[in-house]
Amino acid sequence: MDIQLVNSSHYFVYWTDVKEKSISRAMLSKQTSMMPTPTVETLVDTGLDFPDGLAVDRVTGNVYWTDMGLHRIQVRKLKIRLC
Repeated sequence: MDIQLVNSSHYFVYWTDVKEKSISRAMLSKQTSMMPTPTVETLVDTGLDFPDGLAVDRVTGNVYWTDMGLHRIQVRKLKIRLC
């Protein structure tokens, strides 16, 4: 799991899901009344076997993950957008 600050009031939470074999994120608000139900966005749901590690590079805008099933470190460019 990793967190990426979008602006002073919103941030993304990123996570891997071994059961669903996916990598996802959700935008959350520091004030829950502003965004009561976060929308989950699946970033990767193909080509994964056992995704278990994750890191967001805030400088390059990439998300990196390890897949223990495939013995790989992989990367994807992120697109930051406000909901």
